[in-house]
Amino acid sequence: MAFRHRRLRLRLAAVAAVATAALALTACSGSGASPSGSASGQPAELMPVNVQVYPGVLISLPQYVADKKGFFTKHGLKVSLVGANSAPEAFQAQISGGIDIVSSALSVGLVTAEQMRKSGGKDSEKAIMGSVGPLYYSIIGDKTKDWPKSDDPKTMLKALQGKTVGVASLGADTQRVLQGLMQLYGLDPASINFVAVGLAASAIAALQAHQIDALVASPPAGDILTFKGGAGVSLLDLRKGSSNPALNPWAFDDYFALSSWLDKNPKTAKAFQAATKETIAYMRDPKNLDEITQIFASGTSGLTPDQAKQVVKAFLPLYDNNINCAGTENVVNFYIKYAKTITQPVSCNDFAWEGASSYIQK
Repeated sequence: MAFRHRRLRLRLAAVAAVATAALALTACSGSGASPSGSASGQPAELMPVNVQVYPGVLISLPQYVADKKGFFTKHGLKVSLVGANSAPEAFQAQISGGIDIVSSALSVGLVTAEQMRKSGGKDSEKAIMGSVGPLYYSIIGDKTKDWPKSDDPKTMLKALQGKTVGVASLGADTQRVLQGLMQLYGLDPASINFVAVGLAASAIAALQAHQIDALVASPPAGDILTFKGGAGVSLLDLRKGSSNPALNPWAFDDYFALSSWLDKNPKTAKAFQAATKETIAYMRDPKNLDEITQIFASGTSGLTPDQAKQVVKAFLPLYDNNINCAGTENVVNFYIKYAKTITQPVSCNDFAWEGASSYIQK
């Protein structure tokens, strides 16, 4: 059983292709409690909302669980899950009207918001709640290549010079983070040849086919490639954290919506917050681990049941509904000073939707 997504008519051809590809991954529909009834005793009309997901990537597991277990319906939402291969594609689809809520690393959200401000328009990107806290990428090398063995980040990053490295898409956070890390350790980002390989299955296939030398991997791609018999070797695991103040604290991923959409749909946004919060609580209950793993495994290949459970269990602590202000400000500084993808400082209060006050963590 695979994940199901609704196809949307997007004006951008590239985004339409992503949504069409995501249709091939079908999922079970939600089957939870019904929404509260109206004053007349009739069931309340569900509020439609298009929510972006990354098929086969752990960051989107809460949305699949919420859909499968009926948490969206319980909170009055009629959700269509729309697949995307990267955050830049998702934001393009959002601006064109095909997606309402985007799950994105802060870097791409910050870039999109800054571009909107510079254009002079009234619309802006707003974070409505957190998604994942710390950095969760791992840099995986083709194990047929000769790589150094070291715990020193600079040594491993230096080994990437002159190499072809796969990222989700050009301009995606997987590229921005690595460019920033190279600058942070005094190395030239231009020495890396970046190529777009998508996420999950396509990224894994690119390394397996030796089309790239290394991959900036989002879980579970790195795990699949480095489990016994896999095609990759771990070069640098950012999930282990860092004592470098430029990388700690960190706020990785938030849910974003356009301010114009939020002005018109505050109840829908609040319902999404409540449904996602309840979903995370459900996922963190140890008695639900097997069921969550089954939902994850139904849309992912390349893992044994035990490996799938191991990967899900390890990722669960990373989900965080809060908007981490200290982490956000550090991320802003990193992308201004090192990745050089944004130019203007942004405060947490300016960045967050006014309806997200209960999720802001100072």
